[in-house]
Amino acid sequence: MSDNPPQSHPAPTPLGHIKEALAGTDWPLLAQQKATLVDIQDLEQDHHYSERLLGLVHWMDSLMDAAQADGFPVVFNPPEH
Repeated sequence: MSDNPPQSHPAPTPLGHIKEALAGTDWPLLAQQKATLVDIQDLEQDHHYSERLLGLVHWMDSLMDAAQADGFPVVFNPPEH
């Protein structure tokens, strides 16, 4: 048996990786990408694909709402070009 005590590792910060990802998000670009998905979803003739895209857009909305509530500088409307 070893005389060395077991090493303890620091406990991970709750949601640390998610916060890191949100901090590195280009919010204006994400707003543009979401708008593009909405445009594609509006043009999609296949109902099955349209529902999938709409589900992704709704998830993005929820993520963006939560990020804004936590103080991230979320942009909801894409910048005009």
